[in-house]
Amino acid sequence: MIEESEKGWLLDNGLVAYALRVGEDGVLEHLHFGGSLGSLAGFSAWPRQAYRSLQIDDRGKPFRHLGTLAQELPFFGRGDFRSPAIAAPGLDELVFESARKIEGGLDLGDLPSARFEGAETLQIRTVSRHMGLEVVLSLTLWPGHPVLARTVTVRNISDRPHLLDRASSLSIDLPQADRHIVHLTGSWAREMHLQRHRIETGRFSFGSCRGTSSAQHPPFIALTDTDTTELHGEVLGGALVYSGNHETVVEKDEFGAVRLQMGLPGGMRWPLAPGEAFIAPQALLLHTDRGLGGMSHGWHDFVRERLLPERREPYRPVYLNTWESAYFEVDEDKVEKLARAAKKLGCEMLVLDDGWFKGRRDDHTSLGDWQADPKRFSRGMGELARRVTAEGLKFGLWFEPEMVSRESDLYREHPDWIIGADRDRPGEGRNQLTLDLSRPEVEAHIESVVASMLREADISYVKWDMNRFVSDLDDAKRAHLYMLALYRIVRKLRKAFPGVVFENCASGGNRFDFGMLCLFDQTWTSDLCDPEGRLDIQSGASHFFPLSALASYIGPSPNHQNGRISSFEARRDVAFFCGSRGFSLSAEELEAHASSVKETAGLYTSTQSLVTKGRFDRLRTGAEIIWQLTSPSGDEVVILYARKRSEPNPPFASVRLRNLEKGSAYRMEGSGELWRAESLMVAGLPMPHTDHRANPPLMKALPTGDMATALLRLRRV
Repeated sequence: MIEESEKGWLLDNGLVAYALRVGEDGVLEHLHFGGSLGSLAGFSAWPRQAYRSLQIDDRGKPFRHLGTLAQELPFFGRGDFRSPAIAAPGLDELVFESARKIEGGLDLGDLPSARFEGAETLQIRTVSRHMGLEVVLSLTLWPGHPVLARTVTVRNISDRPHLLDRASSLSIDLPQADRHIVHLTGSWAREMHLQRHRIETGRFSFGSCRGTSSAQHPPFIALTDTDTTELHGEVLGGALVYSGNHETVVEKDEFGAVRLQMGLPGGMRWPLAPGEAFIAPQALLLHTDRGLGGMSHGWHDFVRERLLPERREPYRPVYLNTWESAYFEVDEDKVEKLARAAKKLGCEMLVLDDGWFKGRRDDHTSLGDWQADPKRFSRGMGELARRVTAEGLKFGLWFEPEMVSRESDLYREHPDWIIGADRDRPGEGRNQLTLDLSRPEVEAHIESVVASMLREADISYVKWDMNRFVSDLDDAKRAHLYMLALYRIVRKLRKAFPGVVFENCASGGNRFDFGMLCLFDQTWTSDLCDPEGRLDIQSGASHFFPLSALASYIGPSPNHQNGRISSFEARRDVAFFCGSRGFSLSAEELEAHASSVKETAGLYTSTQSLVTKGRFDRLRTGAEIIWQLTSPSGDEVVILYARKRSEPNPPFASVRLRNLEKGSAYRMEGSGELWRAESLMVAGLPMPHTDHRANPPLMKALPTGDMATALLRLRRV
């Protein structure tokens, strides 16, 4: 997959290609990222230089302008005034020293990364000789994926200390073209909303300084042609395998060329003593000419096969969560009653959410004291877990280990353990403070208390939550050390308890990124479980995440986040399209909807493999949402048809299905109608209509009113 010649290097796996070379002055020049080239022989797009008024001639060479050259490791100081990938006081050169090919990939230490089995990596060493700084660029390519990874390692090879201000693993210069930016924005309970706009001349940036990757600006981007659609057009996707502070920069210069960078924010001031190295988080690049849908499929396959923790069986049990059932008012009797109801209705696991630990009556107290409340769980968590499992259920438990309440034994004993302890009054979020994981004793304590509970009780599932941003931390080094410590904690717990499923949560999707997915089996996508809001959230998330990474449950109506009333069927149908699914309903609601809950639990159980392994397609977005989920074998297809708003005398709707096997026939469940694959893909599948009299008997009617949904199932015959 890696070809080396006198012309440079080509990484090419038949799906995607990346090419670079060493320029005449030792600067690494970028040549190509995109479709497969096969070879650099006969390559037509070598860098060109011309006289540009006011450009700086590099080292006195006429027409040699770093400010207009496509580079691999751009630095500031010799005439390139665009955003640098590597910045350190005094750095004004990075020249080629050596290169080598290795099987697999680079050891990133505590940082998460894609698994390297079967991959090949090209490592290129550059140095600033007068400064004594070494920068190694690592480029990794996998067979069978249109994805390439970039990582940079900066090492101080001098005898004096240095400061590192910026190290962006992803920095790529693209030729002149009219492009759009696609990225995700949001906030609590409205995460993952897709934004698309034209790249204008100048610099556009987004990121997070909140201590998390954030729901506001998660570290994902796509650059597209202006006419790219869901099915057609070029897309270059970028993602950072990291969960803390980050920055993405898109800069279009006066000549129309675009520079894309992803990494930690600038101004790090990271100290490098002689011999010390800094490894930047891994960045991933994806290329497709099959539109946003092709990008999604590329990311989905890569995440499932290379990022998500490996398990022999990725099965996710259907569960009942106690949060919107009882909030903080949980005790032994209530939990056991819910467990019996859950088992009777076909659930496979009970999850005890917030409120179970010592003194926890509301969100003002007790975080940090991770022992079962003796007043409400007098027999301890081990005995409660035994009673739940005796009902034939798995048992799950909620934690928020990174946080502490002022009203807690832990804070009273260790007030100096919090971030901001040296300040007069550090900021609070959700009435809680953040433990400083950069301190070894805090890291050890968090690992110890969670491990102790996992040893005490038979726990199959951990919901790991984080319900505030990290404030009062203006030290970039501590912010990064915090994330490295978190990664170490979870990695050790996973190794010690390999049978436990770990779910990532941060007030929903406030830390939903590829870094967390390397260590967690799934992510609680959003605290919003209203089906209409979830349509947009899950649609946005699906551009980068497979359904197997998403978690959801059917919550109450009216919805507790926005007050919207919705049918049980709408909540069931939208939640269907997540890998982990369940319920969060009170005992009274479970009884009132008993038949629907039992039927839904059976549906979710029987389709687990389909959802975690199937191919997901967005067929339509807007006022009507239509999704398609196809099993890996192609034998089963599930279609969601959702209409957000009711309208009188609506038009008939139909949609063309995708990727069915030609020559096959599919039968609609319920009606028994038989269609050929070619007809479904060319003429389309008719969608349900709200006028019951107009519906043919073979198609069920769409419910009347707002937020109406239908789940259609086809099987190949």
